[in-house]
Amino acid sequence: EKARQKAISAGLKAEEEQRKAHQQQVKAQEDQRRAQEAMRMLAEEQRRQDEGGGVVTISTDDVDRQGEAIARGSFKDVFRARLCNTVAGVGKAGQEVAVIQFRHGTSTLAAELEVFRKLGRHPNL
Repeated sequence: EKARQKAISAGLKAEEEQRKAHQQQVKAQEDQRRAQEAMRMLAEEQRRQDEGGGVVTISTDDVDRQGEAIARGSFKDVFRARLCNTVAGVGKAGQEVAVIQFRHGTSTLAAELEVFRKLGRHPNL
């Protein structure tokens, strides 16, 4: 009977050790995924800055446009929006931002970026 109890106890102990090892493996995989995501975000931010000459551009998937245009110009419209996702160099999810929508064929991104470069950072843009 004692031998049986020792065998059961050893089996339970082995199962517990396997469970702990599995938990450590899952945690390590999650930590690795987080690190990869952080590296991806940094690379994406660097790519955006490289493309925009220091002005951050973001995907339309990152913003939720709110209603009608708040300003209309000859070449573009400006809309109020909220960030759907945290975007490095821009802000956290839920932050209010302005979205510029160009009218087809009337302006270039390079021309607009040059204007922003001259203006510098502005809290409302």
